[in-house]
Amino acid sequence: MSKFYANYHSHRAAFRHLFDDVCSTPILLLQGASGSGKTSLITHCMGDIPFDVIRLCVQLRADSVGMEEIFSRSIDEVGTGNLRLYQQCLEEQLSQSVQLTNVAQHGTTNTINVDLSMSESAAKSRRTARLTQAWFDDMRIYNSPIVVILDAYEQAPSEVQDWISGPFLARASRCKNVRVAIAGQRVPVPGIEWGARASLLEFNGVFEPDEWVPVIRGMKKKVREPADVFIAGICQLLKGHPSDIMNFIEGLNDAPK
Repeated sequence: MSKFYANYHSHRAAFRHLFDDVCSTPILLLQGASGSGKTSLITHCMGDIPFDVIRLCVQLRADSVGMEEIFSRSIDEVGTGNLRLYQQCLEEQLSQSVQLTNVAQHGTTNTINVDLSMSESAAKSRRTARLTQAWFDDMRIYNSPIVVILDAYEQAPSEVQDWISGPFLARASRCKNVRVAIAGQRVPVPGIEWGARASLLEFNGVFEPDEWVPVIRGMKKKVREPADVFIAGICQLLKGHPSDIMNFIEGLNDAPK
């Protein structure tokens, strides 16, 4: 990513606000069409993350990326020793069994059948809720802040979207050590559980030539003068999409030295 970046000043300021000691909106939602600059902005803003903040960045494009994968990656970042409650909860779920006591049996061919009435979906939701709660309990104990960055939200499986927009963000909004940034063509709809602690920003393109002329000058590219008139036409032609405009600028000839 080039060090030059145009516009979206309020979006960048909102990202930096995530790391304030007192943050009223620890959940940042970045919504915009493909090519509008969401991923590029996140990549650009990674340099603004304080050195003491743990980063957990996840692309949600693959079906294999769900709650378990996200939490597993956090182990690599914070260490197993700092996720004791989560690990304990996970081990308990992996070794669940049914215990029967004081059951008298007679004969040689007796069989005990145990009927568990909870549906599979209800049981899975319960396991998910317990694991999520355990992870956030660990984060409350952990001394360092962590930022969870989720990109391409709309491409995640529906059950993963439901988990993020429900149990995950509800707990993130109440955990002082956790900050969350979610980007996508579609993002979670702020609700009563966590909406008051979230900031939603749209990406509508960068059409202002004054934002791009410094980029052209900084990259030492040659354009037809006046530069602002020239780039204004390009912005309209490319519908203000930063990635397309940047690709165009990168393809220009270098200015004479």
